[in-house]
Amino acid sequence: IITGNQQAWLVSGKGIALSGQNTDYEGSSRTTTISGGTTDIGSDEFSATPPSCPLATIDNAPGSGVTSNFTLYGRRIVTINWGTGGTAYPTAMNVQYYSGVNPPLPAGGNYANSYWVISIAGGSFSGTTYDATIYFGDNETYSISSPSINTLMAKYDGLWIVYPAGSGNLQTQLNWTNLTVRTNGLPGFSNFTLTDATAPLPVEISYFGAETANRDVTLNWITEMEINNSGFEIQRQEAVKENYSDWGKIGFVQGIGNSNVQNIYTYKDTRLNTAKYRYRLKQIDYNGNFEYFELRSPYEISIGAPSSVSLSQNYPNPSNPVSNIDYQLTFQAKVTLKVYDISGREITTLVNEVKDAGYYTAHFDGSSFASGIYIYRIIIDGNGQKFSKSYKLVLVK
Repeated sequence: IITGNQQAWLVSGKGIALSGQNTDYEGSSRTTTISGGTTDIGSDEFSATPPSCPLATIDNAPGSGVTSNFTLYGRRIVTINWGTGGTAYPTAMNVQYYSGVNPPLPAGGNYANSYWVISIAGGSFSGTTYDATIYFGDNETYSISSPSINTLMAKYDGLWIVYPAGSGNLQTQLNWTNLTVRTNGLPGFSNFTLTDATAPLPVEISYFGAETANRDVTLNWITEMEINNSGFEIQRQEAVKENYSDWGKIGFVQGIGNSNVQNIYTYKDTRLNTAKYRYRLKQIDYNGNFEYFELRSPYEISIGAPSSVSLSQNYPNPSNPVSNIDYQLTFQAKVTLKVYDISGREITTLVNEVKDAGYYTAHFDGSSFASGIYIYRIIIDGNGQKFSKSYKLVLVK
C-alpha cells in the first residue's frame, strides 16, 4: 500500500464499512459501520496523514449562465451553475475534495466524514449568485441521522451555516438516488460539508427580504413555526473596495418563543453610507443554540449616491454632549465642516478633506465645551459648484 497515493485516498469516496469486518489484513482496527467513519480503500487501513489534496479539473470556464463541472480522478465532485447577468466572474477556481476527513471546526450536530473546498483562484465574483451541486458517496455520511432523508448541505462562513430542506434559494435539495445535494442562490465561496436535520433549530423562515429607500434598508422576514425562539440577532457586512468586512451585530429583534402561526418581523437599518451591504439573521433559542439565515431577495444591497447636496440638523438636539450631523454629496468635493460659538469663534473642525459622492455622518463631541448655543457650518467646493449651509446646535450637559 502506498499511503501517499492521492488517488487511493480520494477515489469513489474511499472504502465501505462491512458489518463484522472489524480488522484489516494486518489486524489493525477497521470500522464496521458508516457512523464509525469512512474506511480506506482495499484491505489495509492507512496510518498516514492524508496527502495534500489535489485540485479538481474544470470543463467550462465560469461565465453568465455557464455550467462548470469539476472532476477528480474521473469522478465528478462539484457542479456549479453560474447565475446570469453578473458584473464579474472568476477567471480561475480551486475545488478540492477531502474524503475520510472530518470537516474543520464542526460546531456540533451530525456531519459527514468528508468536506469540499470551493474558492476563487483568479478574478472576482459579483452581481449575481450561483447554484452548487455536491456529489458524495453513501459511505461518507458518518454520523448523519437517517441520511437518505435528512442529509443537508452546510457552508462555513466563520461558523457553519446549515441550509434547510426545500426547493428555494439557500435551501438543500437532496437526491439520494444520485447521491447529490444542491443549494441555489449562493453568494460566496468557502468550505462545504454534509449535515442532517437534527442540528438545525426548529424555526422555519418562509421569507427573508429587504427594501431600500434612499440610505435606509428595511429587512422583513416571516416565520411559519417557532419553538423556544429567543429572537433574532441582525448581522451585517459592508463592502470596502469590493472586499466585505467580517459579520457584525447591528441589532436584535425579540422572538415569539413558541408559535404555530405565521409571524412577521421587521428591522430598519438607517443612515447607511454609500456602499454595498449583506445581511443575515442569527436565530437564537433560549438554550443558546443558534442558526443562520442569509438574505435571499436581494442577497446584496447597494446604497448609491444621493440626488442632491444637503446638510441636516444634528441629532439628537439638544446634544448631551454627543450628536451626529448628516450631509450628502452628489459629486467629489472638498468638504469643510466647522463648529463656532455664538460669538463666531471657531471651536472645532469636524471635517476638512476631499470626499467622494455619497452619504456621510460627522460626530460632534461637546464634552469639553460649555453648555450653550453653537453654530455648525459646512462648505462644499467641487465640480465647479460651491454649497454652504449652517445650523444651530444646542449643547446641554
